[in-house]
Amino acid sequence: MVILEDLDEQIYIITLEEEALQRRLNGLSSSVEYNIMELEQELENVKTLKTKLERRKKASAWERNLVYPAVMVLLLIETSISVLLVACNILCLLVDETAMPKGTRGPGIGNASLSAFGFVGAALEIILIFYLMVSSVVGFYSLRFFGNFIPKKDDTTMTKIIGNCVSILVLSSALPVMSRTLGMK
Repeated sequence: MVILEDLDEQIYIITLEEEALQRRLNGLSSSVEYNIMELEQELENVKTLKTKLERRKKASAWERNLVYPAVMVLLLIETSISVLLVACNILCLLVDETAMPKGTRGPGIGNASLSAFGFVGAALEIILIFYLMVSSVVGFYSLRFFGNFIPKKDDTTMTKIIGNCVSILVLSSALPVMSRTLGMK
């Protein structure tokens, strides 16, 4: 999303494109069935894009000036906390011998809190793990090579579905390693 974009100009362009497609549809005969279907699908795509742009244009001042920046600041804070946890955990692993997994037996599950900050620390770790999960999936699908891999309603082959399942499985398998790198137990 570009911050300084001209939504009026984009809506005007989309409106012109919609009118051109409508004129083209009205001028075609029914003998060219496949072309009509393609044009109708393209017209529907243009209409949905136009409604999305109109929704963004109608966003209230509170939403534009408070909610969007607040979400960006929240994401920046979560990313900073993640980077800080990685740095602290790497330093602990480099300096402290007891941090290395030598087969030491700690307290059993549930006998002691795994977070140094108790319930608040555990809640923060859970939020960070969900953030890492979502950001890794979004980052994966935003890569240029995997952008065409995104499933589409009524247009996804079984091969693509299996590939998406494998991708999500690999990402979810890497999540414990990533959270352990962050120092979350």
